[in-house]
Amino acid sequence: MKIEGKFLFIIILLMLLALSLRLYGFYQVHMYTFDEIVYTNLSSELNDDHFKYTSQPLYEYYASRGHTLPNYLNKPLFKHPPLFCYLGSAMQKLTKNKLLGSYLPSLFFGLALIPLIFYIASELFDKQCGLLAALFIVLDPIIWICSEKIWLETILTFFMLLALFTLIKAIANEKDKTFFLAGLATGLAMLSKMTGALTLFFALSFIAIYKPTLYKKKSLWIYISTSIAMYLPWIIWNYIIYKNKFLYNLLTIQGELSFHTFAMIAAIICGAFIVYLAYRYLKKSLSNIEKINLQKMKLFIIPAMLIIIFNPYMLKGIYNSFNLFYIPNTGWTLCFFSTEPALFYIRRLIEMSPFYLFALLGIIAINKLTMKHYILYAWSLFIIGLFIIHGNYQSRYILPAIPTLLILTAAFIIQIGNSITIHFKNKPILKSILLFLYILVLLFFIIKTLIINLNLSLLNNMAYF
Repeated sequence: MKIEGKFLFIIILLMLLALSLRLYGFYQVHMYTFDEIVYTNLSSELNDDHFKYTSQPLYEYYASRGHTLPNYLNKPLFKHPPLFCYLGSAMQKLTKNKLLGSYLPSLFFGLALIPLIFYIASELFDKQCGLLAALFIVLDPIIWICSEKIWLETILTFFMLLALFTLIKAIANEKDKTFFLAGLATGLAMLSKMTGALTLFFALSFIAIYKPTLYKKKSLWIYISTSIAMYLPWIIWNYIIYKNKFLYNLLTIQGELSFHTFAMIAAIICGAFIVYLAYRYLKKSLSNIEKINLQKMKLFIIPAMLIIIFNPYMLKGIYNSFNLFYIPNTGWTLCFFSTEPALFYIRRLIEMSPFYLFALLGIIAINKLTMKHYILYAWSLFIIGLFIIHGNYQSRYILPAIPTLLILTAAFIIQIGNSITIHFKNKPILKSILLFLYILVLLFFIIKTLIINLNLSLLNNMAYF
């Protein structure tokens, strides 16, 4: 897709605006999270020895001073793949500044999400949607905060989003080259954080349901083999260090994921597979009856959404999102949100920005949605659902779901505006009143989001949010 000059100019302006805001937050007087200290230290260690990727010296330093730290820090190999820290190490050498150098990869990929989401939204919908989604990336509090901290989440989200979009194109055109590029992006996501492997699992599951014939073609296997080949150096490194225990350490992220988590994920996978097999069987056996199609899902989706929305916990969140004076809770205490219910992430999204209400309510129109809507929703709910199972709620964990939700938000905002214009074109006065009220609502949402950013994002002084 060729980007016209005026759109390129606007995207560059949005990136410069985001750059100034993120740097302002980074240079605010604030405490650094422990993860930021770990990544800065690891990047610094890699400057001295390119294969010294361990947090043991840091663990020993804090342990000698009476601090209790997680056991995974006292391992000969750090739990996350090293791409982020290698980039941080290179930037430390370039800038001669440990903190700034470690931070620059997070900033860069946070900014890179702006043109990426513009491109994706423009390809799936139109350039108007692309610009609006890009603006939301700049203003979104969660992306903003993650882009001014020394965290893995922005690089992970960038490559997962790039992989998802490339996969959408690959599934459509079935070209070997496109699947190869999707494999490269997936591999880079996996080398950023093991969470990137969710892209591979999502792709294989979606293809099994939507286009199972691809399993018989070499193009899909090019994608799988490329993804694994990119991740292979990290697997080999783990094997060299841990020998016969490497698989356990790799799969459980050095014991961080519990048996309970794996059991729940396995149960969901088995349940979904059984439902899929039942669907395939019924589809063949009852071919003389009207075929089951995605539109029939509204019979299940709409009641489920109404139950979620009218849950007292969610109603409180919706009230908070419309309250200009409410600022979401943040803190430094370990497991700050450990007592929250399963709907925490959905409520937290709309409390951080009421614009997410458009994406949340948009799913009610499922019978009128296209396949591009379905895949964006499937990806968003897939990521959020898995981290609900994981527990230990932190908003940054679901960052890979946020760009797709913002694309959906932008698409529905434009669609509602267009619907008002079309349906009331013969009633100009009513149309003008409705559009005016709609614009007022959008302005209120912008103001509320900016207030949250002024109180949270710009101050950049929290670990859990």
